[in-house]
Amino acid sequence: MPDAKHKAEIVERGGNSDLDGDTGLPGHLRLFAEATDDEFRVDIFIQEYLKKPEALVDPHVALTELGKELRSAKRTLRNRLIDLLNKNYKDFVGLPGMLEGTSDSVSVISRELESIKDQVSQVHRSTVAVLEGKSATERRKALKARQTMLEMLQLARTCYVDLKDLLDKYDNPSQTTQGVQKFKKTTLVSRYRALVSRQIQSLSLQQGKIHVEEETEAKSLVEAKKLANSEKFPKNLSASTTLLERAARQMVLMKVAVDTTKGFTISEGIQMELPNIELRLLKALRSTLFASIRSKSLDETRQCLRAFHYCDATKQAEEVVLEQVVRPIVEEILTKEALIKAQTGDSKLIELFDSLLTEVKEACRTVLLGSVFPLTSYKFVTRVIAANILTTLQKNGGEELFAPYIPARFLRHYQASRHLLASLVNLCPDRTRKQFLLASPEVDKFESRWSLPVYFQLRYQELRKALDDAVSAPPKASALLVKSGFLLDTTQALWKSVNRCWEDGVFIHRLTHRFFKATLQLFRRYISWITSGISPDPDPSRWSPAPAVRGLLALEADLSKLIRLTSPTSPNSNSIINTICTRVESHHQQQLKDAESVRSLISAGFRGVSGELENARAQVAQSVALRVSRDCSSALVAGVPRIKQKYSMTGNAPPTGPSGYVKGVFEPLRENLEIYRRLVETQGDGREGKDGGWLVGAVGRKVVERYLSASEDLLQVVKKTEAILTRLNKKRRPTKANGGMSDADKIRLQLRLDVEFFSSELRALGGDTDSDSGVSDALGQLRDMVKPDEKAV
Repeated sequence: MPDAKHKAEIVERGGNSDLDGDTGLPGHLRLFAEATDDEFRVDIFIQEYLKKPEALVDPHVALTELGKELRSAKRTLRNRLIDLLNKNYKDFVGLPGMLEGTSDSVSVISRELESIKDQVSQVHRSTVAVLEGKSATERRKALKARQTMLEMLQLARTCYVDLKDLLDKYDNPSQTTQGVQKFKKTTLVSRYRALVSRQIQSLSLQQGKIHVEEETEAKSLVEAKKLANSEKFPKNLSASTTLLERAARQMVLMKVAVDTTKGFTISEGIQMELPNIELRLLKALRSTLFASIRSKSLDETRQCLRAFHYCDATKQAEEVVLEQVVRPIVEEILTKEALIKAQTGDSKLIELFDSLLTEVKEACRTVLLGSVFPLTSYKFVTRVIAANILTTLQKNGGEELFAPYIPARFLRHYQASRHLLASLVNLCPDRTRKQFLLASPEVDKFESRWSLPVYFQLRYQELRKALDDAVSAPPKASALLVKSGFLLDTTQALWKSVNRCWEDGVFIHRLTHRFFKATLQLFRRYISWITSGISPDPDPSRWSPAPAVRGLLALEADLSKLIRLTSPTSPNSNSIINTICTRVESHHQQQLKDAESVRSLISAGFRGVSGELENARAQVAQSVALRVSRDCSSALVAGVPRIKQKYSMTGNAPPTGPSGYVKGVFEPLRENLEIYRRLVETQGDGREGKDGGWLVGAVGRKVVERYLSASEDLLQVVKKTEAILTRLNKKRRPTKANGGMSDADKIRLQLRLDVEFFSSELRALGGDTDSDSGVSDALGQLRDMVKPDEKAV
C-alpha cells in the first residue's frame, strides 16, 4: 500500500490516490502499470481510446511533457520496487531454502500423473474400439435391412413376371416369354449383386469377419429363394394343374414381397395389377377344379385344392363343388314328389337318403380324398354337402316330414334323419371336421324342426292310458303269464309300459331323461293303485269287489318279482335297470367314459321306487296275513270255550290228547300256502318251494296272539267259577275224579296238550317258534298259563 508521502505526491501530480492505489502513476497512465500480461489487451485499450480518448491521454499535453511524465513514472516504479524488496528482503533471500526438497515431491507427483495418463489412454483406446465396433454392427444391420429390401423387391418383380408367364402359358400354351423373362431377371440380378458387393467392400475395410458373414448369408438366402422358385412337381400330373399350382405359389410369394416393400415404385405398380391377376388365377382354378372332378383324377384335384389353399380361397373351391357338383344331384333326387312317396313306407326314406349319399359321395370322391391332412381348412361335408341336403330337405319335405302327431310315422322320419346325419358324419375325414359338422348352424336348424317334446307327450299318454285301463279293471289273472312271468293283468300292463319306453319303436336317445322320468311315474302310478285299494278290513274295500286272498297272494308274488327286477344288484338280464343301461350305453357309447357311473345314477333314481314297492308289498302281506289269520282263528274262537263245557262238573276223565279243533286251526294257512307256492312256481323264477315263510310267520303270530287271548278268557272264567263256588260255601271241594284232578286242572291239562300240538303244527308249516320273538313269547305265556295247579291233589 502507498504511504502518506507517496499519496501526497500522487495528489500533487493530479492523480487520485484511491483509484491509482499503489502504482503512483497519473490517471491516464495507470493502465500501463496496473494491467498484467493476462489482464491487459490491446484491442480493449484501443476501443476505449477510440470511444473516449481524453479519459486515457490528455490531448493538450505536449510530447516533451509526456516524456517527462514517463521518466518520472519510471523512477517512481523503480523506487517502489526497491521499497518492496527492502521490505520483504528476508523472505526473498530465504526463498531458495524454502524450495529445498520440492523436486522430489514434484517427481513423485509427475510419476503418478504419468501412470494416470497411461490408464486414461487405455480407457480411451477401449472406448474408441467399442464405438468403432458399434458403428460396424449398426452398419451391418443397415446393410442387412437394405439387402433384405432389395431381395424382396427382386422377389416381387420375379414372382410378378413368373406369374404372368404361367398364366399366359395356361391361356395359350404355344406362347413363350422365356427370353423376356430371362433378360429381366438377369438385369435385376446383376444390379442387385453390384449394389451388395459395393456395400460389402465398404464394410470389409473395417472388419474382415463382417464381410464373410454377410456374403454367406446373402448366398444362402438367394439359394433358398432359387430352390423355392424351382420346385419340382410329380411328372404324372397334367400341365395345366401344375402351372396353376406353381402360379398360386408365386402369388403367395409376391403378396408377401409386396407387403414388405410398400412405398417403392415397383411394389406400387404390382399392387395395382394384383386384383386382376388374382381374379384371372381364380377363374382358371375354378374351371380346372371342375374339370378334374369330372375326370375323377385324384392327383389333379389335389393340386387344384392346394392352389386354392395357397391363395386363401378355400370357400371359392367349396362354391365350385356346391354349384356344379352337389346341388344338381340333390335337386334331382330330393324332389317333393320323391319325399312324399318315401314317407309312405317304413324304410323308403332311409333308402332315398342312402341313394342320395351314394351319388354325392361318388361325385365328390376326389374332393373328399384330396382334402385330407394337411388341407384341413376345407369343410366340404359341412358347408357343401350337409348344408345343401338339409336345406333342400326342409324346403321340399314340407310339414308332413316333421309333424309329430302320428308318433309312429314321426319316429320313422326322425330315425331316417339320424341315419342321414350319421352318414354325413362318416364322410368327414377327421374328428375335428366331424365336430365342426355337428356344431354347425345348418345341423342345429335341422334338429330344431323335430318336435321331440310333443312326440314324448303323445307316447307317454299312450303308455299311461294302457296302465290306467288295467288299473280301472278288476284284478284278474294275466293271459300272458307264460311270456311275462307276472300273475295279474295290472302288473303285466305296468311291465309292458315301462319296457316299451325303451324299445326301438318308441325310444329316442335325445329324450332319455324324459323316458326315465316316465318310467318312474308309471311305477308310482301302479304303487298308488295298490296302496289306495288295499285295506286291512276284508269287508269294506276301495276295490269293487273286494280282492280275494288268492288275488292278494298273486299281487304279493308280482310285487316280489318287481322288487327283484328293480334291484341294482339283480343278476337278471331282464331287469329294468339293465334294460335302461344297455339302451343308454348303446346310444351314447362314444360320449360315455364310465359305464359304472351311468349305472350308479340309474340305480339311485330307482332307489325311491324300490322302497315304495317294498312298502306296498308289506301292506299286501299284512292284508293277506290278517285275512288268513281270521280264518284260522275262527276254529280257536269256537273250540277253546268247549273245553270248559267238556270238563266243568261233568266228571269226564282227564284228557290224554289234543282237542279235535286244534288239528283244523292251520288248515286255511296250509291251503293258502300251497296256493302261493303254486303261483310262485308258475312265475318260473327258480323259487319253487322256497317262498311262503313270510305268510307262515305273519299268520302264526296273529293266530298265537288270538289263541293266547282265548285261553286267558277261558282261564279267567274257570277261576271265577271256582271263586263263586267257594263263596257259596258248598262244603265240598271241587269235583275230583280219576286221580283226584279238579276240573280246572283238567282244563289246564287239555290246554297244555293243545298248545304243544299247536306248536308242532306251526313248526311243520315252516314257522320259527324259537327265534321269532312274537311267536315264542306268546307260546311261553300260553305254557305258563296252562300249568297244572300246584295245590291240586
